[in-house]
Amino acid sequence: MRITFFGDFVCQNPVRTAIGPELRHIIDASDFNVVNFEAPVKASDALPIRKSGPNICQPVESVYWLEENGFNVVALANNHMLDFGIESAIATQRAFKKAAMVGFGENNGAYNHVVLEHDGVRVAIMSVTHREFSCAEDFGTGCAWMCSPQVQFQIGEIKRNADRLVVVCHGGLEYFDYPLPQYRSLYKSWVDFGADAVIASHPHVPQGWEEYNGKPIFYSLGNFCFEKTEVKTPRHWNESLAVTMNFSSDGIAYDVANVSYNPSTAMIDIETGNEKHIELLNRVLRDRELYDDAILDGMKSFAPTYDWMLSAGGYSRIGFTKSYLKALARFVLRRKVGSIHHLNMYRCETHRWVMEYLLSHNML
Repeated sequence: MRITFFGDFVCQNPVRTAIGPELRHIIDASDFNVVNFEAPVKASDALPIRKSGPNICQPVESVYWLEENGFNVVALANNHMLDFGIESAIATQRAFKKAAMVGFGENNGAYNHVVLEHDGVRVAIMSVTHREFSCAEDFGTGCAWMCSPQVQFQIGEIKRNADRLVVVCHGGLEYFDYPLPQYRSLYKSWVDFGADAVIASHPHVPQGWEEYNGKPIFYSLGNFCFEKTEVKTPRHWNESLAVTMNFSSDGIAYDVANVSYNPSTAMIDIETGNEKHIELLNRVLRDRELYDDAILDGMKSFAPTYDWMLSAGGYSRIGFTKSYLKALARFVLRRKVGSIHHLNMYRCETHRWVMEYLLSHNML
């Protein structure tokens, strides 16, 4: 069985978006193609929920584009799936007519999985996310939460009925080239519980990968196609990895291709100019000293951002900057905008782990 995994997908103009010939060959040669549907299709008259961070959606035509182009397994567990309420998430599920969907449901039903069968091999796929404003634990209906005890329980249960299991996770520090130490430990624990591979996304850039006990762990595939309205996008925003796994009774073999989305032409295809960057990421993961230095340097660069997020609306810093005065005005008007940001800082594992590092190293 041949399964190819792709990164995050948000396509606002699917009519003009096209797949290049080399990537088309990979998709057509796969029995199953898995993608993370990063933002919901907005239901009629749906309003954005109150949350920290942007509320995003994509047109229903993006669903049709995926199915027409051979994507037949869709991961729904991500931090944007409830951006426009439960109705929009359900409208998204209804829009998909051919593809199997995982990672969204009511209560424990969010921890559903799909078993793919081909050539006598059964491969299960499950989808989970870090805890922002989309998890079933907070809304009753929502996405599967990566740190729920249900995850390790489901891994054990699934492996009783499938030959292989791939956990698709949506979590990590955005715009950072390396996984946080906690993510490395978490994903390895899933392998210990029985997962045969872990495929992650959310940082919006490719991160490296490694093998643990002979099982591959990909820390971030990056953006398969994520259209932004801003002219300027972060470095590596339009680059991603496509991971093709060949499953047999003997085990798993995999190939990795570099993929690029060209916003000018709206073409997605194989890109050969990013190999050295990916090789560096993998080399750092293999070297403890290099990895520790990379984490330290990265946390230094993120410290001002987290210092500002802790201060905004919370008044832990006193000053007369524009952002402080705006936050103060919101407080006077009893809008208490800061509280929702602080909730996300403490509840979301990624933000909490970064803050823990910054505080323990006297960076905040």
